[in-house]
Amino acid sequence: MSSDIAVLVFSNIDGFLPHVFDASSGEVAEVLHRLQSSAVSIVLCSSQTRAEVEAAQQALGIAAPFVCESGCAAFVPRGYVPVGVSNVRDVAGYYALEMGRPHGEVAAALKRVASGQRVDVRGFQDMAVEEVARACRMSLLQARLAKLREYGERFRILDPREATRRRLFVALERAGLRCLYGDPCHQVGTAVNTDAAVRMIQDLYRAAFGAVLSVGASEATAPFSGPDLSVPNAAMSGAAMTRWVASIDDSVRSLRRRL
Repeated sequence: MSSDIAVLVFSNIDGFLPHVFDASSGEVAEVLHRLQSSAVSIVLCSSQTRAEVEAAQQALGIAAPFVCESGCAAFVPRGYVPVGVSNVRDVAGYYALEMGRPHGEVAAALKRVASGQRVDVRGFQDMAVEEVARACRMSLLQARLAKLREYGERFRILDPREATRRRLFVALERAGLRCLYGDPCHQVGTAVNTDAAVRMIQDLYRAAFGAVLSVGASEATAPFSGPDLSVPNAAMSGAAMTRWVASIDDSVRSLRRRL
């Protein structure tokens, strides 16, 4: 087997996604470039929007498929994998492998269920960019990208009581939706997870290349578990990015030593 056998690295980047724009370094870029030049695809996985992940890819110099909105969709650049892709939607240069319901349906279900429970909520679609930025402690650019949801919806519950949140979450889950806790904004969407999207990308690569190696790399101990949607620690810095890319490099080296 060649040392350049295709390798898929899946990594949840929610912990430092807002900081890739000011925390990436020359060392990080150099390692990522070297890995991608040796048949390594770094697949970013996130609870955030396609627009947010695209911006992170651009900042990091990554060109590869990615998973967004907690597994609601995987986006594969058109022509990136030399194999036909069926049952997909053609979206802005990508093949979209969609598992999540459209944003409009989810947002409408959120309002309907919340109204039935007499719980006041405010979704991102109802909030101006400036309001999202203040509520989530992010820049105006990040807020604009965060509002571009295509599947799930992020929202605030105006009643701060925990009993109210639990009651709404139970009602939403009974309606067939998945809720993820966040501070200050929660997320609701289709009851899917990142694992299914990961398997779809793996299947595409196997169809195209035959043998494929896969590894998960993240600062989190369980990179494909439900993400913590709380605001990332502002202390996240270039050191965290360096550790992240080093973990990817070490994992790929370890895999290839076994060949």
